[in-house]
Amino acid sequence: MSQTQLQSPPPPPEPRPVTPSLHPSIFPIPLPSELILLILSHLSQETKALILPLVSRPWRDLLYNTPELWHQLTIYNAHAFVHHPNPIRFSRVTLLDARASSCSDDDLAEALTRRALGTHLTDLDLSVCRALSNKSILLLGKHCPRLSRLTMEGCNSFTDISPLSTLPLTALDLAYCESLSSSSVDLLARSSLNNTLTKLDLNGCYHISHSALTTIADRLHTLQFLSIDGQGIGDRPVIYLFSRLRNLQTFSISFANDLTDSTLKHIAPILPRSLTHLRLRKGVLLSSVAFGAFFADLAARDHSFTRLDLSECAQLDDVALASFRFPMLRYLNIEWCWNVTDIGLDRILFASSPGLVALYCSGLNDITLTPLVASAGRTASSGTASGPVTTIATPSPPAADPSLPHLRALKLETCRMVETDTIRRVSVSNPRCFVVDYYGEVVRGGKKVGLLVKEEVWTEGGVRSVVPEEEEVEPEGMEEKEKKAKEKDKHDPFVAAVLALVSAGAGVAVGPARSAGGVAPGAGGAGAGAEAQGATSAYGNATEQTLAPKRRKQRKPKMVVVPREYLGRLAGFFDNL
Repeated sequence: MSQTQLQSPPPPPEPRPVTPSLHPSIFPIPLPSELILLILSHLSQETKALILPLVSRPWRDLLYNTPELWHQLTIYNAHAFVHHPNPIRFSRVTLLDARASSCSDDDLAEALTRRALGTHLTDLDLSVCRALSNKSILLLGKHCPRLSRLTMEGCNSFTDISPLSTLPLTALDLAYCESLSSSSVDLLARSSLNNTLTKLDLNGCYHISHSALTTIADRLHTLQFLSIDGQGIGDRPVIYLFSRLRNLQTFSISFANDLTDSTLKHIAPILPRSLTHLRLRKGVLLSSVAFGAFFADLAARDHSFTRLDLSECAQLDDVALASFRFPMLRYLNIEWCWNVTDIGLDRILFASSPGLVALYCSGLNDITLTPLVASAGRTASSGTASGPVTTIATPSPPAADPSLPHLRALKLETCRMVETDTIRRVSVSNPRCFVVDYYGEVVRGGKKVGLLVKEEVWTEGGVRSVVPEEEEVEPEGMEEKEKKAKEKDKHDPFVAAVLALVSAGAGVAVGPARSAGGVAPGAGGAGAGAEAQGATSAYGNATEQTLAPKRRKQRKPKMVVVPREYLGRLAGFFDNL
């Protein structure tokens, strides 16, 4: 053999260090890599993906090659994400939010099989990915052995969820999966999930039968949250659910059309004491007498709710509310309960539940809010069918108006008898309360601050949160997922220091400028790794845009748009428990 053939192959190149030392101008004293990773882990995804990599090459290498920084991930384009040039970076993701990311069966197969993304995954949200079919359910059951929380709200193309029975699920959200079969729910309930599952949301799944609900009651004893659609469901399955599920904390039925007085009579003595959130919507057959007896029985047992939704229970009236006594109640929805008048409201607000945070009264045509306004020396004007009365005589002094210190949201849409001046006085007396008037206009502190329309709240003077501070929730929309994280970053001194360096010109370009080679100045060249190869925008590599919400052209209306979730979450408060 020749001498060339006898030579051993050259040793492989040494791997690039994952945690390079950072530039001394950023940190005057050397910091351990572990401490740097801890600091960076508290920043939002968009900051880590699009802003910090512009500081320097070491920063970019640290961010792009450290899986420990990407345990929680939000994606906006599933197809681009699964073809990301550096899959190792996301190899340790435990929480993946792919809501409304247009994820398909092929995208999920690529992520779970070739990229092994499901190995460490414990929390997955695939809501509104309507192209997912039974194939995706099989993939999840096979390749996500640690998955404990799965949300597939609005995915209406699959029919069988039984393959999920092999997973250690604790929460399963299948709301509005309209094609879901009752038999697959029955099989799932008979699996080993009876030892782990605590939350099951089947709202909008109208194929669920009496038999499936009976199996849920017999098998899933660990359930704490159960939401069902209710279409075609009668008294017996609902009564049986309450008799068997003794750990329930929340129960919701969206269409209680087929429930009769028998349900209220039989569940009153057996309601679990842990049940604090109850929703019986559209109970049109439930009578006033049955409601009165139901409230009286619960009061005798000293059972109190925290959240109660009786919207569209048309026979609920003041006589029934005379027995209403829930001192711990914080959220109450009695919209479109037409027989409730000011007498009932007075009972709720002052005698029964003075600690109410949110009260929804839309469609109550006979209320005037006189319990909330001093009546001395004031003659109430009558309303008309076309809208509320707007011409008022000299108002009473606001000092005489009572205060409800806990009230944060009062919804009065289409309440034709409530005068405009009454709403103003209530909002002045309760400056932290957002009041929605007949036309959907939002009033606070005596001034109009916005307009509640079908899907959005439009406000003048910037964004205003109307969610009570004790129950503030994060918006769910695709472009609002990181709003709170961004706001937090704005006030973070660490981020402020980094942005100050960027704006001062620390080797990076801020703005649309690009170099002749299509790479932002200072963003790195050929030696910066696979992600630095190719066109790079001023916000970083183009592939990083898949980790940020899609940028839209800015509108310039007179009003600023605010997501309806701020108000709507209180109306549908069972959706976010």
